[in-house]
Amino acid sequence: MTALPANNFVNDGGRTSGEMKTALNDIVKFLRERGGAGAGWVGLAGGGTVDLGAQTGRMYSLTGGPSVTSLGTTAPGDSFPFLIKVAARTTFTRGANLQIQGLANNGDVLVLEIDDIIGAVWEGSNVWRVYVVSRASGQGATSPSGLRNRVINGDFRIDQRNAGASITITAGAALLYGLDRWYLACTGANATAQQAISGGKARLLISGASGVTGATVGQRIERQNSDDLANGRASLSVDIQAVGSLTTVNYAVYHANTNDAFGTIASPTRTLIASGPFTVSTTEARYTVPNISIPSGATTGIEIVFSTGALGSGNGFYLGNVQLEAGSFCTPFDRRPHGAELALCQRYYEKSFDQNVKPAQATGIYSGAITTLVAGSAFVGNALLTNRFKVEKRATPTITAFNPRSGGTSNCMTDSAGTDTGATLNVAGTSGFMFYNSGGALNANAYAYVHFTADAEL
Repeated sequence: MTALPANNFVNDGGRTSGEMKTALNDIVKFLRERGGAGAGWVGLAGGGTVDLGAQTGRMYSLTGGPSVTSLGTTAPGDSFPFLIKVAARTTFTRGANLQIQGLANNGDVLVLEIDDIIGAVWEGSNVWRVYVVSRASGQGATSPSGLRNRVINGDFRIDQRNAGASITITAGAALLYGLDRWYLACTGANATAQQAISGGKARLLISGASGVTGATVGQRIERQNSDDLANGRASLSVDIQAVGSLTTVNYAVYHANTNDAFGTIASPTRTLIASGPFTVSTTEARYTVPNISIPSGATTGIEIVFSTGALGSGNGFYLGNVQLEAGSFCTPFDRRPHGAELALCQRYYEKSFDQNVKPAQATGIYSGAITTLVAGSAFVGNALLTNRFKVEKRATPTITAFNPRSGGTSNCMTDSAGTDTGATLNVAGTSGFMFYNSGGALNANAYAYVHFTADAEL
């Protein structure tokens, strides 16, 4: 048997899950450097229950028994981890006595392919904990932190359009973007949505009203951020808390029929990949959909949708920490640094207003507006203001201009002397745009200002 390196692996409360994972990865690296996955492994029959603690070795190749639900109740002689390499496609099902990193609910399933390796640690009280430490495909168990989640603004902390204000969702209307990257829709009667922040944690709250027959929240993931998932496995996870008597929130995963073209709310152009219901309650819980089979044709962009049926007055739901990731199991939510998350959002939507200011509500606010000096003489009918975007856009965006003094889009350019005039878009591309004043002359030796939003959403 290959000797294992000393790594002071002690199963105590001071060791974090990340430290456990690092230690197990070190062990697997040691094994692969000294003969690969096949060196030193002892065959062990699989089955519903594998009595791991009764074994005398530490490295086992699990044969037969495609479904494992328990690692037994025999306590091993020490706290050093067991390593299990599967000899065939095998599932491990999470339960009260079999905890699996990345799976939140009993009954969730971890799928292992041939020569994948897990580490199993005895935690006492008949509980085993499993960590995926090596994939035979050469991929790590998870992508590096900050890169796993294909959903942008999955924790709903970026709200450039509304700055935390309430949003009216008009029944039967065209697709409406609310918080960054998330669209909203409803039927029957108007519903509302709003960013909800408590204890440093942001959520999206959807609130119903009398007559609301359905509510939908969705995100469209462009193909450049999802085409590698095609012909593989992906996993979806989300935090949900019901409000009132709501008991069911549905999920669905689609792919676009053509590149980045998902259609409209009324006439979608997409193909269903997976769907189902979550049974929810007024206590927040994490819901997981591991091991989704992504078809080979899903190189065109992926859409994630959460929906309900009737959502009457006093009913609603909170969404949080939405994650779609490669692989057959769900890992903890991958929270990116705030600046990085904002930049990802700005590929699709950007504003000149400060982040705490809602566009068109900026009466008397000049901070962030595009500005230039009108020098020498009154200025009319010429290119005047140019702007480069903070982040290059997905496509040429729709530019909307706003008057910094009034917040309106009529006569949206103003100068420091209080003269307003129109602003005409002259040139626009994915990296910036140019305005010129198209109305009356602006005052000489005055500063000219205009605010804007740039929308390149899918």
